[in-house]
Amino acid sequence: MNRLRVWLVFAVAGALVSGLVTSAQSVAASGQTTFRVTITSTTTPDQALTKGAYLLHEEPHAFWEAGGRANQGMEDIAEFAATSTAIEQRGATEIGALAVRGDSRTFEVRATPGHLLSTVQMFSMTNDAFLGLESLALFDPQGNPLQSTVLLEG
Repeated sequence: MNRLRVWLVFAVAGALVSGLVTSAQSVAASGQTTFRVTITSTTTPDQALTKGAYLLHEEPHAFWEAGGRANQGMEDIAEFAATSTAIEQRGATEIGALAVRGDSRTFEVRATPGHLLSTVQMFSMTNDAFLGLESLALFDPQGNPLQSTVLLEG
């Protein structure tokens, strides 16, 4: 069985993670915090991840739900690595492909307490399989920004 590992790193303070420095900008006057999110493929053997999408949202499962029925945007990502429906219908943002082990993609999101982050990318050498992060909290219950490293295995 092929094993896939993808690191998803987000931080609000300087940190050294898998050889990458991640940091966040100061909290804006609007109360938003900028999070820098880095996704790094650590696949063994190499298993590419196609382009995918991320969504910042407030309600759990707003983008997708493990074991739930796929919306059209998710279905298009899982079947065709096509992100346009998720972007148009859900307000998602595209994530670039991770072609080989060691590839990384970094993006920034501006969030306020209560925001959740979800991501999804398709395994390129599978029939409709994908890997993603579902409704990750970016702040603790007191509204303080969190710093995390998440290992997704599939």
